Order: sequence, then structure tokens, then C-alpha cells
Amino acid sequence: MSDDIRKGQDVSGIQDKKDNETDRKTDLSRRKFAKAGLIAAPVVMTLASRPALAQKNFCTISGWGSVNPSGLVGERLCKGRSPGFWKTYGSGPTAAAWALADTAHGIKAGPANPVAPGNEYSVPTEAELNFEVDEKRLTQDDKDEYVRMLRDETSTFDDLIGFHVPGLPDLIDGPSDGVWTLTRPTIMHVLWDMPGSDAFHYAASLLNAAAWDYEYGYTLEEMRNLIATLDGTPGFIADLESLYERPGS
Repeated sequence: MSDDIRKGQDVSGIQDKKDNETDRKTDLSRRKFAKAGLIAAPVVMTLASRPALAQKNFCTISGWGSVNPSGLVGERLCKGRSPGFWKTYGSGPTAAAWALADTAHGIKAGPANPVAPGNEYSVPTEAELNFEVDEKRLTQDDKDEYVRMLRDETSTFDDLIGFHVPGLPDLIDGPSDGVWTLTRPTIMHVLWDMPGSDAFHYAASLLNAAAWDYEYGYTLEEMRNLIATLDGTPGFIADLESLYERPGS
């Protein structure tokens, strides 16, 4: 995909009509995120020359669709993992990938669920936490520390995508004094509790970009712009899924 930049030359009336129709369709494709107050920048695939450009173009949606099934051309190999990979923070490879996203962009998975077996990173509800406190399986101090870490040391889905996304469910209501109220879902909350949703796939794609940059095919900012531009477009989620778990990644 490249920008259509008008050069100021005289063109035929027929070409003007085609250009106007293309602009109209592009505006319509941005309808969801426009409501969130975001004016998406065009997704620019033609970047300034840089050493990683060949790798980036090879690993994008359009580039990947044109390569052989092995996913390899010469020594170039594209990275990218699925939502299921990203939600299992406790495993070694996943923890290493989250560390890359944290180092490059400050994106943090947050604390492990204190009431789930297997040290999972799903996010419990306030009621579940209170029940564990009542049953003496979790202290009030441990509960408060967990929720503090969710609030202060965990990235939300809004942090990852770069703007406030309306319509997502609240995370934890918190006690009546409102001190621990958390209203924006974390990335792990999206990955664990919203499987199959657009946000579920967007979270993985953004994390892939944050961790691996051109080895994935897109920088984080480019993936944010791509999502903002193509959200709701038929086939877009399938295109993102095609970049998961590529051979050797």
C-alpha cells in the first residue's frame, strides 16, 4: 500500500472521479477508530532507504503472501507469534519476547494472577479476589499489592494501540473508596478474556511489532497506523493471522 500524492498536474475528469471514489472508500474504512478521536496517518510502506528495508518488505502482509511456503528467502526469516504465545508469559520464550517489547517500548505484561493455578496471567475479577481473601487463601495486603501492580506497572490495551479504545469492558471495579478502581483492560486481560475478538488479534500483532520491528515486518507505529486504517476491512484479521507462527519464528 502506498500514499496517493497529488502532484498538481492536470488530469482527466475520469481519473479525478476515480481518485475521489478511492478517497471516499478509505475514509469509510476508518470509521471505527475515527470515533475514538484518532485521525490515522496514512500507512506508508515506501520508507526512506535503510538496511532493514528488504527484510521489512519481505515480512509484510503483501510480501509474505508472495514467498514460498518455507518462509525463507536466502537467509531472511520473518518473526511473529500468535495471541496464544503472548498470553503465556511464564514460559521462557514468551518472557524473552515480552522483555524485548518492554526494552524497546516500555510495554509490560504485569503481575501473575495470584488466585489461578499454574501461575497464569489471566486477570481475576474483583469478586474473585475478594472471595480468596474471605477464604483466607489470599491476604488483603497481597490483594492490594496485586491490584497496585495492575494499576501502576502494567500496560493497558490502550497503551499498546496508542489511543483510547471505546467499548472495552472495565477491568476491576475496585473497593467502594475507589482507590484501586481500574477501568481499562490490560493487554493480558484482552488476550485471556476476549479470545477471537479483533482486539485479541490486534494485541498480538502490536506485540510482534514492538518486539521484533522489521524482523516482523512492521514497526509498532506502522502496525498502529495499519490497524487504524484497515480496522473492519474484510479479510484484515485473516491477513494478520497469516503473520503468526511463521516457519522458524
